[in-house]
Amino acid sequence: MSTTAPPEPRSPGLRQAPVLRTTAHDKSSAALTATLIGLSLVTAVIAALYIMTRPAPPPKLIPLEIVDDATGGEENGEPDSTLQVESELAPQPDAAPVEQMAEQTELTETLEVITELADQAAEIVPDQTGEASLATGVPGSADGTGLPSLGSGPGSGGVPRAQRWLVSFSDGASLKEYGTQLDYFGIELGTIGADGTLSFASGLGTASPKTRTVKDGSSEKRLYFSWQGGRRKAADQQLLSQTGINAAGRPILHFYPGPTENQLAVLEKKAARKPVNQIRRTYFDVVAGKGGGYEFKVKKILYF
Repeated sequence: MSTTAPPEPRSPGLRQAPVLRTTAHDKSSAALTATLIGLSLVTAVIAALYIMTRPAPPPKLIPLEIVDDATGGEENGEPDSTLQVESELAPQPDAAPVEQMAEQTELTETLEVITELADQAAEIVPDQTGEASLATGVPGSADGTGLPSLGSGPGSGGVPRAQRWLVSFSDGASLKEYGTQLDYFGIELGTIGADGTLSFASGLGTASPKTRTVKDGSSEKRLYFSWQGGRRKAADQQLLSQTGINAAGRPILHFYPGPTENQLAVLEKKAARKPVNQIRRTYFDVVAGKGGGYEFKVKKILYF
């Protein structure tokens, strides 16, 4: 008969030694940490490669603003002035240049032929006869301004933009397209009322144009133009009448915002062959833009 020895009694002051082992939680935490570290390293490498290989950023362009300093110049007469000539006749602005055929008139032309010998006689060409027109209407006359050309003063000389620029809109465009062109350039139509008030209209190419009225133009600093010809003045009257503004018999003005004015100045400077203060007239046309919309084009430039 075998017997088993009883276990030795454990001392109450001693503890069982701990057992170290890796759990599933430890394994998953380690895998996740390794994955995050790897992703961080890959991201850092990609960012470094991008910084080293990316193209240089384009230079920041500062908008060019051309300032017109046409405040003085040579005293050669204003561009639109007329000569002041003393006359005893009263001004007659409504001249009637009616022409009628006059009686037969003899015209004689003499041609002198000079040779190296200097003693040859002049040869007389046979007389020529014909009919000429004789003006029998009322002769016209007017008082000239007699003003100097470009003024005098400390400025650099030249003609101001309002007198130098002429902008032409196509007569073939429809009324709606013409209003869209005005809106595209931010041009606002204005007219002066009988009481001196200024009425403005914008958004003329839309279904709901906007209007506003000011008491006077003392605060108006924008460049503006008035009509010198063409058939678009009648179109302006129609556009204004659609907004409730009666412009019949009143001057119609085009007010240009600052960016549009500067755009014209830049185009003029690029196309000019001489300094701006030597330009007498610059003609602009409104044409369809290459990328859509509209743009200005310098048609021709006249110099002094």
